[in-house]
Parts: sequence; structure tokens; C-alpha cells
Amino acid sequence: MIVRTSYAKLADPSRRAELAKRITKALDGAGHRWSYVGVPADAGSEVWDLAVHVGCPDDAVVAEVHRRLLAALEDTAVVLKAWSFVAAG
Repeated sequence: MIVRTSYAKLADPSRRAELAKRITKALDGAGHRWSYVGVPADAGSEVWDLAVHVGCPDDAVVAEVHRRLLAALEDTAVVLKAWSFVAAG
């Protein structure tokens, strides 16, 4: 499994809840196994306004998840940082 991790710094952080709902809906049917969209969970990530973590079975789903994330964010993100990890097991 590939874990796709994305963090966004928003132009208007007060829209975090609205954007989290929009992203969650946009990811529906993307082929992923699980997802988390919301507030960053640890102190090292709190500089970001929004965290998106998605478990993907393969590279094609990673690409689709990223495409859908960008479409849902539109121009609301000032900075988007994204990377993938392969989960052992």
C-alpha cells in the first residue's frame, strides 16, 4: 500500500472545515482504501492548515487522488506539500 500524504497552507484558514468536506467528497470513488482529511495530528505538522492522508493500492490511485485533491482545492491553497510512502507489509 502507498500512503499519500498532503499538507496545505490555506489562503483563508477559516475555510478549513468547508474544504475538508469538499476534499472528502471529491475523493469518493477514487479507488483508495482509507482516508483522513482534517486538522494535522501532530505538533510537527501544525504549521499546515489541512492534512490529507490516503491509503492507495497503487500508483494509478495515487495519481487520481492527487488530481482530485488539486481540483477540490482550486486556488484556496497558498502552498501544497505532497509525498508518498510505501507501507511495509
